[in-house]
Amino acid sequence: MTIRMLGRTAALFLALSVGAIAQETAEDKVPLVIFPNAVGSEWTFQNGAMQIAERIAAYEKVGDESCARLDTIYDGKVVASEHIAFRKDGIYRVAIAGKRIEPAFLFVKLPPEHGAQWKVKSRIGDDELSGEFNALITEVTVPAGKFQALSVLGKNFKAGDKKLEFETAFAPGVGKVRHAVRIDGRETLLELKAFAPGPADAPTADDAKP
Repeated sequence: MTIRMLGRTAALFLALSVGAIAQETAEDKVPLVIFPNAVGSEWTFQNGAMQIAERIAAYEKVGDESCARLDTIYDGKVVASEHIAFRKDGIYRVAIAGKRIEPAFLFVKLPPEHGAQWKVKSRIGDDELSGEFNALITEVTVPAGKFQALSVLGKNFKAGDKKLEFETAFAPGVGKVRHAVRIDGRETLLELKAFAPGPADAPTADDAKP
């Protein structure tokens, strides 16, 4: 798959998700960060010989809500962008390529729970995006290592006459480690090669809240 096709798939079908999940542990009530969200955080993924990076570039207002802008970078150039909001009940995709998603698209339900299920139905311009999600706790092995991860599965999605399925795995302290998209049975797979957190003093989702 070419980078243009990959970028288009990412933009239309949940891009390459980034977000943050905070869950209190039973013992010490310390937030458990499943996906880091500081500005400057960067993930490097590989798809065969191809390498693609994702970077949290800034927090920006979309309407009245402060959202993280996630840039997808290939060969040193930004090829796609999206905006993500962090709310009490989950992580939402709010805009893709400057286009609002109505209503915002819930792609991780909070608190994270094995076996959680939910449905979504949104529009991006004239295009409808609807389907079902379920979440599982599973072990994922990628070039960056082996992780216990929250794997979010999307099924029964359609893009025109194409059937779409996808899976995104998030590991505590690291974030997205695996992203697979299957269109009519053909799969594109991105696996984490390296993760670099943003600076300790960089803005985060908590700083962006009013």
